[in-house]
Amino acid sequence: MFRNLLGPRRTAGLALAALASAAQADASHSFEFDLSAPVAISSVVPYGGADVLQGARAMAFFSDGHSAEAVFTTFSVGGQQGALAQASEFFVSASSDNSADGKPDEWQVGNLDTSRTLVGFALDGRNGGLGHAAFDINFGPTLNDTGTLGSNAGNSLLMDFALRTFIKGAITVRYSQPLALGGAPAVGDLFARVDVALAYSNVGLNGGLPPNASLSSQKFGSDLDAVAYVATSPVPEPATAWLLLAGAAGLGLRARRRA
Repeated sequence: MFRNLLGPRRTAGLALAALASAAQADASHSFEFDLSAPVAISSVVPYGGADVLQGARAMAFFSDGHSAEAVFTTFSVGGQQGALAQASEFFVSASSDNSADGKPDEWQVGNLDTSRTLVGFALDGRNGGLGHAAFDINFGPTLNDTGTLGSNAGNSLLMDFALRTFIKGAITVRYSQPLALGGAPAVGDLFARVDVALAYSNVGLNGGLPPNASLSSQKFGSDLDAVAYVATSPVPEPATAWLLLAGAAGLGLRARRRA
């Protein structure tokens, strides 16, 4: 089920007062939620620092259809945690302050490509079971304050438009792969993946991160939880499944002959 859940009760809270200034009013956020295909988790820790991004994946999408991806690695400098996913075309970074919860206080996405405009990016906290990060937005499909057990208040992903006046129009933030704890239905406040589409038009520079420019990076905010994903058995490829069936049939034939 695919829904837009930005109802009137939550609009002010999600937009955040920081986005109300005139200098930042050219762009707005539109939130979408894909509640299909829930992903099982066995535990939640609400204080997810940048270190929980180890093994998670970042992807970047460009104006000509090109895409790139990189896996996060984490580090610690002077007690401050950080995580970085970088390819030749882009990077996404997160850094945690020294506060009690250790959550990232600054995220950044940057365009390193010399010829393409970066028009979107995605964060995959699960990455096929290699990561253990989840994105906490603190409201579910019923627009209430009851979140997944063990998860505290969260924050939706919001872009920081300071000094980024070339980004105009609606920034679309799409959450998918809702997380279900301990066999219970997914509440809709925790997700394994978030996709961000920056407003972009081929007529002039109307959004996106321009190539090889001084303003080719963008700050944003997002809340992390640490989760333990439940391992799932891979589905056999068609050829593999055929071989398995053929082998089982052969064993059955031999058993009948011996009888």
